[in-house]
Amino acid sequence: MLERIWQLRGVLVLHPGVSDDLVFARIESFLDAQNKRVTRGGANYAEFAGLPLPRRHRALSFFDRGRFWIRHNHDGKELHFELRSLYRLALCLVLVTALLATLAALDWFDTRALIAGTALAVALGGLYTLNAGFARARAPRAIYGAISGE
Repeated sequence: MLERIWQLRGVLVLHPGVSDDLVFARIESFLDAQNKRVTRGGANYAEFAGLPLPRRHRALSFFDRGRFWIRHNHDGKELHFELRSLYRLALCLVLVTALLATLAALDWFDTRALIAGTALAVALGGLYTLNAGFARARAPRAIYGAISGE
């Protein structure tokens, strides 16, 4: 359940007439436009990995790793995706921990330091949550647009 903090999973129903090869060609083109390099791929999946470098107006800039795959079932086929933003979450946690450790090492750990550390933790948590919310709204739409050719 905690993984929902840093992962986004989704499913898109594919048009039956669209070939798997065309879907993955569009996925790879989409990832290239998002400055994400395909690290592994096969007949029915594609993956990217790397640091989540900030890029303006990129739907996947928040995520550091992702996987796309196609599932065939009796109703047709679906594109599944799983995107991860663990590096950004870890960065927020490291920054708060570093601040608290610095305050403790300098023996400045009093009520004001605790309030400042708590405020920083809330601010970084809020910033992460805000960015994650935007990414969760934008990424599925962008993926659907890339797959459907819109």
